[in-house]
Amino acid sequence: PIRRAIPGPMAEAGREQAAAAAAGAEIGEEEQPARSFVPNWRKNEARSHKAGTRSTIFWVKENPRYRSFKRDGKLVANKEPARYVMGSTYAGDWLHNKRHGFGTQTWASGNKYQGDWKDGKRDGTGTLWIKRGSKLQKEYTGQWRANKRHGLGVFYDPEGNKHEANWVAGRKNGRGKLFYVDGSVYEGEFEDDQRCGLGVLTYANGNRYEGHWFRDLREGTGSLFYLSSRKVLRAEWVDDSPTCGVYSDWDDAAETKSAEAHHAFKLPDLGLATPDNVLSQALKHARLARAEKHGQKESSAAAPAPVAFNQDGDFTPSFSDEELNDIAAAFAAIDSEGSGAVEGQQIVEVLKELGIFPSDEDMEQILDELGAAPEDQVTLQAFIGLLASLRSPEDESDAETELEGKDSTDDHEEA
Repeated sequence: PIRRAIPGPMAEAGREQAAAAAAGAEIGEEEQPARSFVPNWRKNEARSHKAGTRSTIFWVKENPRYRSFKRDGKLVANKEPARYVMGSTYAGDWLHNKRHGFGTQTWASGNKYQGDWKDGKRDGTGTLWIKRGSKLQKEYTGQWRANKRHGLGVFYDPEGNKHEANWVAGRKNGRGKLFYVDGSVYEGEFEDDQRCGLGVLTYANGNRYEGHWFRDLREGTGSLFYLSSRKVLRAEWVDDSPTCGVYSDWDDAAETKSAEAHHAFKLPDLGLATPDNVLSQALKHARLARAEKHGQKESSAAAPAPVAFNQDGDFTPSFSDEELNDIAAAFAAIDSEGSGAVEGQQIVEVLKELGIFPSDEDMEQILDELGAAPEDQVTLQAFIGLLASLRSPEDESDAETELEGKDSTDDHEEA
């Protein structure tokens, strides 16, 4: 028998839901916009943008031998070479399609860099190797900025010298060490990739220079110690050569070795009547010539003080120890910061500490003697040189006479 389904409440609800779903679908199809067509080359371009960590990426370049073969045929090669050859490779981090983070770059020349990158340039800490002949040799390891050595690092030049220094835009600046291939070592200051300032150069044979440098040459006050003869030359240097100074015995028990290893000799007596004055004038001329050559004003250059050399190799006028102590104490009273220098306009205060009260005209002449303006810095050494230049021979003889009289009085009292 045929049974017909009698519509009930459930069947009616199902038909209503189906009708609503069909109506919603029609509405959705009408509101949904049509999809735009994206060509494959755009999809591939988007995929080629590099960000994050990538495995090795290879660059290729056209083989120049291939072009030559196409032009000259078998005159170049019997077999057609590959059209493209391997170029550079990079493995590491990327950001916005640039090397950024840590990575390793190898160039077609064989050079290699491993370290930090920023915006496609070496920046941070890393090491660079250079292909020299068939060997890959380390050239620099340290800090970088914008593809240049910048910060602390060690550089190995092609001659085999080793540079441990602070670098600024690829050049040595500040304190550093330079190890030469012959065994010599320089330790001191650099400026614009040259030895400049205070520095010590120890030669391979044991001799040592301690003093000032300028544009990679010995310039200014410096001492040269000769190990084999146990002598020292304390001098004023110009263009890497000593112009005036004192040659004497080197008394340093801490560095004295066996007597057999030294070629010691006795220095002859100096026949000059006034060696201090001769040295003072030579020193004055050397410093004035340097100031004129470099267009600089050197306060100490204008002081024609009779000078000698102390154990530290500094130029010291011929004052007694007591006088020098009084001068230093007066200078320190005005030099409250202990910088070793005062302004030219403060010299009058130092003189007052010594019981000297100059007039305004006297101060103009004093600053003129120093070659300094009121706002220029004047060192203690230059000030001592000034006092020595102002001190007349009669003053020295009076001081000696006074000292002799005091000794005579003491002798009489003892008697």
